[in-house]
Amino acid sequence: MADPQRPFPDEHALDALNRWLDANARTGLMLDGLHGLITVVLAGPESIPIGRCLALALGRPGPVAVDADVAPIADALYRGTRDEIEAGDYEPILGELAEGGLLTARGWCEGFALGVDLHAEIWEARLRDDPVLLRIVEPIMRLAASDGVIAHDEDPAIKPPTREEYDRLLAAIAPAVLALREYWDDNPLDDGPDLEALPEVPEPPEAEAAPEAKRTLH
Repeated sequence: MADPQRPFPDEHALDALNRWLDANARTGLMLDGLHGLITVVLAGPESIPIGRCLALALGRPGPVAVDADVAPIADALYRGTRDEIEAGDYEPILGELAEGGLLTARGWCEGFALGVDLHAEIWEARLRDDPVLLRIVEPIMRLAASDGVIAHDEDPAIKPPTREEYDRLLAAIAPAVLALREYWDDNPLDDGPDLEALPEVPEPPEAEAAPEAKRTLH
């Protein structure tokens, strides 16, 4: 799961975070989903702190309790992801299919989509009016549509990607994320409708013990 060269917690710590999410998230997000969510709030139009990311990942409307051992792991994942994006060396955390062990972007895309929904009006307006942004996120949107995360046209002429095509789309995630951060740096929110569309988000969670659970990721 964790590359020792990455600025992340070690594999044991990330497994603990993954188990905690599996036990507590109403959204079904696990580690790959949380990483997708963290990624888009750091690379997108407006960042939010890790405590609020966790509240969104858990699907809770207000402050949530977080295991005191888990909170610093999530914080380190947030900071490590930010460092990777700033260094231009980002890599997504992906899940594995139950059969065959092939990588899947489904969970990561679910988290990414949740982060986009947080600023839905801003994203919708920019995607409608700016083809540059649409081109940047195209591989992520194709993955999300392929995995059923977002709806897509039921055009029979549009076939699902082959495994080879899917793997090429997986490889396109990292450059898309870096291009996304550059886009929002070059095209920041202004003082008009963009900022007015920013929603209220839950307060940061408080520390509390959480039960053990199951499942791990790649």
